Amino acid sequence: MKKKILFICLIFTLSGCFKEDLPVEAYQSSSDIFTNQVEVGPFYRNQVFFDLETNKIISSNDRSVWDLAFVNEVASSAIFLNSSKFMKVGITNSTDFVTCSEKEIYEWKFDDPSGDKNGSALSSFIVDFDNLKTATKKVFFIDRGYTPDGNEIGLIKLQIINCTDSTYSIKFCNVSNNIIYEHQILKSELTSFNYFSFDDGGKTVKVAPPKTQWDLQFTQYTTRVQQTATGITEDYLVNGVLLNTESTFAVLEDLKEFDQINHKDLPNYSLSNQYDVIGYDWKEYNFQTQSYEILDDNTYLIKTQEGNFFKLRFTSFLNNTGERGFPTFNFSKF
Repeated sequence: MKKKILFICLIFTLSGCFKEDLPVEAYQSSSDIFTNQVEVGPFYRNQVFFDLETNKIISSNDRSVWDLAFVNEVASSAIFLNSSKFMKVGITNSTDFVTCSEKEIYEWKFDDPSGDKNGSALSSFIVDFDNLKTATKKVFFIDRGYTPDGNEIGLIKLQIINCTDSTYSIKFCNVSNNIIYEHQILKSELTSFNYFSFDDGGKTVKVAPPKTQWDLQFTQYTTRVQQTATGITEDYLVNGVLLNTESTFAVLEDLKEFDQINHKDLPNYSLSNQYDVIGYDWKEYNFQTQSYEILDDNTYLIKTQEGNFFKLRFTSFLNNTGERGFPTFNFSKF
C-alpha cells in the first residue's frame, strides 16, 4: 500500500559537538557580496554540492539513487543511511542470515544527523576488539524509506560479513524475493564516502564530487524534532544544508547582523564540523500563510578547506514563481 508523508519543517536548535577553536588566518579583505540559488526542487528531489571559493555548484544528483554511504577512511569503518529517504534500520541479535526474520527485530533506529559515526544506525555492525575492527555479522533489516513522491520503497535484509582497511563485504536480499546478493565495496581516498544502491542486485553509484571540491550540501535529511505542544521528540524529514565534514567548519551567529560581522570578530567563535551545524532552521513554516519564512537574524560563519572565512545568510526558499525548494543565499569572504 502506498503511503504519503507530510514533511513539516519545525524550528529546532540542535546543540553543537565536535567543537574546535580555529586559528585566524592572515586577513585579506573582500567587500564583494555574492548571491546564488540552488535547485533542490519542489519535491526536494535533488542533492546539490556547492563550493564557496568558486561560487559554483559542483554537482547535483537525484537523492533516490543511493541507499548506503560507506566511510572511506583507511583506519575507520562506518556506514550511514540515505536519510533523505527517511531510511531506518531494524536491529536484531541474529547472525544467521538465512533464518533471521523480521520477528527478531528488537529496535528501529535512524542515523544521528550530526554525522557522528557512533550515531549511525548501523554502528553495531562492527566491534573494536584489542584495537582491531571486527564485523559482528549481525543481521539488519533496512527500511529503504520513500521515493520523492512519497511511495514506500521496500525492505532489505542485510549482513556486513567483513570490513578491512580497504574493503567492506556485504550480503543482502530483498525480503519480497529472498534472492541473495554479495558485494565488496572498495574504499577510495578521493571521496568521503562510497555510495551503494540496492537496486538491480546492488551497485556502487557516483554521488558526491571529490571531497576537496565542495563545502556545502543542499539536501533533504532526517533529524530529531521536539514538538512544542507535546514535548515529544520524533524523527522528521527536513530540508537544509549539511557540511563537508572533512575540513569545513561553521557556526551560527544570530546576535549580530550580517553587515556588522567582520574579521576581527572571528577569535570569539568556536566553529564546528558537525554535519548539520547549518541544518534547516534558518527558515520556519508559517501555517497561516502556508509558506516558508527566512529567519533574518541567522548568519553562518564558515571556514573552508582552503582556510578562508565566509559569512552566509539565506534570503529565500522560493523561486520567482513561488515554488519551494530553491534556497537563495548571500555570502561574502572576509
